[in-house]
Amino acid sequence: MNTQPNGKGNGPKPVSRRPSEEAARAAIEAWLEVHAPGYPTYSLVEDGDEDSAEMKCGWAFWIVDADTTSYVHEDLTIEWYGTMWPELYQYDGDTGNWIAVDTQSPETLPQPIRFEDWVAGVEREVGAHVERESYRRYYDQGLSPANAVLQDRLEAGVLERSSAEAALQCINP
Repeated sequence: MNTQPNGKGNGPKPVSRRPSEEAARAAIEAWLEVHAPGYPTYSLVEDGDEDSAEMKCGWAFWIVDADTTSYVHEDLTIEWYGTMWPELYQYDGDTGNWIAVDTQSPETLPQPIRFEDWVAGVEREVGAHVERESYRRYYDQGLSPANAVLQDRLEAGVLERSSAEAALQCINP
């Protein structure tokens, strides 16, 4: 942890590298308003080691408990790994619980989706624009945008197979 004089002559006062929770929440909420509009809630925990110069230090957050953790860093930039809301989970505001969507009921059975709309879902998951045609094979395989991003990260070596399999197990129990 960095230190600076505290102005009272009592020695150094610790200076946190971690942004305040208030600043982190403001950055996350501004980001989510753009990339996951209508998000119902999110969870937030401290992340990183303040004593390590090599390690990043910030906050970890997620919308649905089964989501891959995303991050807000020391400089308040967002590292986004997507969410399974609202495709696979709905938030029950009365109980404060996440409820899995019944994908077998007639109301929630997948309907044909145009490629352009599907790619927009991928871009929401990634939090940035993507090269549309590079995702077409996942669309042609019938993967959801969330599963396409997960598969793409697995193939690119960004995720380890065990963590990807655990995420897929959550998605497809």
